[in-house]
Amino acid sequence: MAVCKYCGSQIPDGSKFCPECGAPCQESAAPVQTGSAYIPTPVNSPVNTPVEAEPALPMKWHNFLTVVLIIGGIFNILYGITYLFGGQYARQGTSADLVYSVFPAIKTCDLIYGICTIGLGVFMFYVRNRLHGFCQNGPAMLLRMYGISLILGILYAVCVSAIIGQSAFDASSVGPIIATLILIFANRTYYAKRAALFVN
Repeated sequence: MAVCKYCGSQIPDGSKFCPECGAPCQESAAPVQTGSAYIPTPVNSPVNTPVEAEPALPMKWHNFLTVVLIIGGIFNILYGITYLFGGQYARQGTSADLVYSVFPAIKTCDLIYGICTIGLGVFMFYVRNRLHGFCQNGPAMLLRMYGISLILGILYAVCVSAIIGQSAFDASSVGPIIATLILIFANRTYYAKRAALFVN
């Protein structure tokens, strides 16, 4: 007759459990490990592996652009004031009074264009602040600014062409339009890659 190693009671032969405490009489084939036993990692469980950080994208163009927008804003405001008073014709060797006497409707066109250009200059300061502060809508505002500038230049050339009866699209007007289109696509690609930075 065996003796229970847990409570000391006698256990009848052939019994698998102690009649007093219920403890098993025989050791299990696979004893349970206690304490800080090593537990292997299952095959399908995720393993923490070091993740390499993505290299930082260069921001030289962004920094350059925040400075250019300030200069561009000042330039557009002064440029718009010039159109309000017809000063652009003095650079062409003629006077605003002469042009307006022949084509009176151009004066209205110049006034509207001048006011819109001044507004665009003010908007450029707003865009610059959004970009500088890494605001979420900064890149979108930049593209919108370019779009406004593009539409404004095209509409002015179309209106002048209709008034004078011949095309006003020359190198001085087509050049900025092409340059603006290039800037739209280039900046769209540039800031799309850096969208994660603009979260404010």
